[in-house]
Amino acid sequence: MALNEIKELTMTKIYNKPPIVEALIDIQVQPNHALNGLLENIHEKIKDEYPNKENIILKTAQVDVQNERTSFTSASAGLKVSSSNKEYVLQLKKTGITFSIVNTYKDWEDLYSKAKKLWEFFLEETNPTKVTRVAVRYINRIDIPALNFDLEEYFNICPKVFDASLSGFFLQIQIPQQEGGLAIIHQTATAPVQAGYTSILLDLDIFDFKYLQPNDDNVWKRIDTLRIQKNSLFEKCITDKTRELFL
Repeated sequence: MALNEIKELTMTKIYNKPPIVEALIDIQVQPNHALNGLLENIHEKIKDEYPNKENIILKTAQVDVQNERTSFTSASAGLKVSSSNKEYVLQLKKTGITFSIVNTYKDWEDLYSKAKKLWEFFLEETNPTKVTRVAVRYINRIDIPALNFDLEEYFNICPKVFDASLSGFFLQIQIPQQEGGLAIIHQTATAPVQAGYTSILLDLDIFDFKYLQPNDDNVWKRIDTLRIQKNSLFEKCITDKTRELFL
């Protein structure tokens, strides 16, 4: 299916109760320099909207097999800042930014416009050499009002097992995209939203290792295309019975 056909298909799907619990845009870069203090400068510019701040700590372990010893080290990998209600979350690292909306997703324009504004602050302060990876990821929780049912009633992708009951499962599928990039789909059972329900996570991560100039409009055109690919995959993963849950 051509990309313009996919766009026409997915733009018509607007649900009253979308199942999105988290949506994010991720941009990775080749940094220009050490960035000492520059991430703090970014937070100073946005702290009215994102007052919460914590360090992102990277922990590593080194194993000395000969002496049967393990040593641990930790270092700051960046900053994690968020809005006062923690619904908007920004991770700032020397290797790029990740912007998430948690539990209160409104629409693509809200995610896209906020992420683009934050990206401009990142560019201004850090001046990266090039963009190396762009990604769009949506995590959906689909709450099915039943305990016993056939997964194939609700999903076009699901594990097939012999004649037995499932108490849990984890499924990963990797799908190269015709328009470029790779989609990784995770599907798993999660804690139910309430008694009598079964909750399934459908996690779609669409990304592309694409070398682009940081100020190039193609960065955001590519991100928008990834979103279109994500929409198409989501619709292919679910059945009409699932769609009824979102009306």
